Order: sequence, then structure tokens, then C-alpha cells
Amino acid sequence: MLPAVGICGWSGSGKTTLVVELVHRFTARGLRVGVIKHDVHGVAQAGGDKDSDRIFLAGADAAVIGPGEVLQRMHPGPGCSLPELVAELDASCDVVLCEGFKHERFAVKVWLRSGPSEHPPAGVEFVNRILGPEEDRSAIVEAMIEEWVKARVAATPVYGGVLIGGASRRMGRPKHLIELDGRSWAERVVRVLSERVQGLALLGAGEIPAKLNSLPVLPDAPGRQGPLAGMLAAMRWQPDAAWFFVACDQPLLRVAALDWMLRLRRPGVWAILPRRCGSGAV
Repeated sequence: MLPAVGICGWSGSGKTTLVVELVHRFTARGLRVGVIKHDVHGVAQAGGDKDSDRIFLAGADAAVIGPGEVLQRMHPGPGCSLPELVAELDASCDVVLCEGFKHERFAVKVWLRSGPSEHPPAGVEFVNRILGPEEDRSAIVEAMIEEWVKARVAATPVYGGVLIGGASRRMGRPKHLIELDGRSWAERVVRVLSERVQGLALLGAGEIPAKLNSLPVLPDAPGRQGPLAGMLAAMRWQPDAAWFFVACDQPLLRVAALDWMLRLRRPGVWAILPRRCGSGAV
């Protein structure tokens, strides 16, 4: 099943009109929307006399960069199948709409009727709802998409990454090994995170407290420095998870803080950065 919304129907049923209206509605709410359209007539530009047309027709994949837009045109090949294109857009968009592709299976799929007695043809399956022109299609499909996207966010597993390592020159020893009330700072952070996450990892290099030896330790991503190197390593390790990233020098972290951040999760929110009270620092 493709993680996208399929808007299907015969030519003239109102597919593009609905797609445009949905784009307006979701972008107005701060969501990023991607659209993939199936065009049975081909995407060649009329006349074929533009420079970009000539370049494409000569056999090259072409990208045209203009004020406020980028147009990319590719020949069929690796990376151009519908599942691959959906995956590419899904990595950076909150919602992906697909116009056409009636034989594909989508997370949400609707069929737009042109008349009262019309039904999807044989072989078109997994349709969630059939909508006539007399119905408020935009509102109905918007609600269907909203329900699916919220469920998708809620189903995303949450992992915790504890950032260790660093020179710790000011402390005179690795910060994650400093103890408070008989437990290292790293142990205290891990203990709090374990109350709310499905998986844990230590991010960075350094001596590991004996009580944390069972946890995976991820080395920094090559070519990167600082905390971002550990974060990148974690997201490469579990790319489909949502992450709590916590520095090891936050031994007073509380579960209430994690709950506050979890309550802020919603479609369109890709990161939450708490600010320190009184300082404005992240």
C-alpha cells in the first residue's frame, strides 16, 4: 500500500479540481503537499521548441530553474516508478496526492463519479469512498486525509538517543560518567527516556557505564561533527522513528517534559525545540 492519497475517476470527473482545492486547504494549514499526476497523453510541451524541450528530446534528463520554481523532467528509468516517486515526496511532505493511477492501492483512495449511476470499473479495488458531483468532495476527502495523517503520526514509534562523548574540558571528566545520587548522568537520562520510548541508543564515543552496556552505541556519522553527527547516525539507524535527542548533561530531565513534547506532535510539525526559561536558548 502506498502512503499517499489516490484521487481517481474518469476524465472530466473533477479530479484536478479536487486536487487543487485540497492543496489550497492543506497548505493554508501549514502542511507541505506533494502531487503526482498520471497523464495518459504524455507530458511533452506543445511545440517542443523551448530550449528545455530540445534538451529533453535530445535524450537528457533536464532541470529548469526559474524565479520561484524548479521544473525537473526525466526519462523513464530507475527512481521514476510510482512507488519510488511517492517515497521521495513522502520523505519531505506531510501529504502526497496522486491523481489517477486507479489500479494502485493507496492509504486513502476515492473514486469521483461523473453521474449518479457510475461505478468504478472492474479491476479497480480498495476504494474507500465513491463521491458524486453533488457532494462536498473537498470537505469529505480533507476529513479522510486528516484522520489518516493523524493516525500515521500516532503510530510512528518513538526512540530516544542520548548524546555522549565530547572533550568535557570544563568538567575534567566525561560528563556522562559524572554521578548524582549514585547514578551516572547518562543512566539518569536513560531511565527517564525509557518511560516513554520504544527503543534507546547511546550516540557518540566514550566509556559506557556498566549498567548501560546492553544498549546499542552508534558512532557519529562520518564527515560530521558535534551533536548533529550523533543525530544523523540515529536517524540513519531508525529512519522511520520519531526521536527524542537528549544531551547526557541533563540529569534532571523529567518525564513531564517528554509528555509535553509528545502532546505537541501533529501533522506538519517536523521538530520540537524546547527553549530554556528566561534565556531564550534552545
